[in-house]
Amino acid sequence: MAKSALDKYLFKPFFGSSHTWALGELRKIPKDAFILDIGAGSCGIGEALKKEGYANLWAVEVDKEALKRAQEVYDYAFEKIEDIEKSDFDAILLLDVIEHLQDPSGCLAKALSMLKIGGVMLVVVPNIAHWSVRFPLLFGFFNYSERSILDSTHLHFFTRARFKKMLLSQKSAQLIKIESTIEPFELVFPRWLWNNPIYALLSRLRLFGANLLPGLFAYQHAAVIKKIGTGSV
Repeated sequence: MAKSALDKYLFKPFFGSSHTWALGELRKIPKDAFILDIGAGSCGIGEALKKEGYANLWAVEVDKEALKRAQEVYDYAFEKIEDIEKSDFDAILLLDVIEHLQDPSGCLAKALSMLKIGGVMLVVVPNIAHWSVRFPLLFGFFNYSERSILDSTHLHFFTRARFKKMLLSQKSAQLIKIESTIEPFELVFPRWLWNNPIYALLSRLRLFGANLLPGLFAYQHAAVIKKIGTGSV
């Protein structure tokens, strides 16, 4: 039996994670900004933003169980992006979403059309060139799993170069930056192993290495793009 997005895509409030990175970027915009979370999953981002006083939270989630939860957390939640008529969001999130879609570039273009000029979009994709994929591949292993980089529902795989090329192809957007995340070992390690100063220091070193050599050590590529016009792909 397939897992619900509530159980499969857990919130990761850890140093160096995609969710911590996204929340850090969102804190740069006013709390009355209109934010759209496409692929809300377990709704952890929405819950965190709500606690911090953000007042205009929208979501899209195709998973039925996760959608029910999103309707409780966000101000508005929809099953399909086409159901949303608003086209002037201040920020849009695509966190670990486009790799699941047949047309990731088309999804970016659609999301950009819903963003106001000057608004920002946060996009995160897994790094297929990560060491955890490269090393087994040396020995002939390329095994899918329920989640992470080789999630069995991924239709597209991204290196830093491919991701950057796709972002730059969006004529209505400007690429602001691409950063890296690190592996959320906290999800599998016992709390005593990661809730201490030594692990915190190691995490900072890991993130430094991921940004220094993203092709090998970035668990995910995390980009900020800004809408600058209305041009199409």
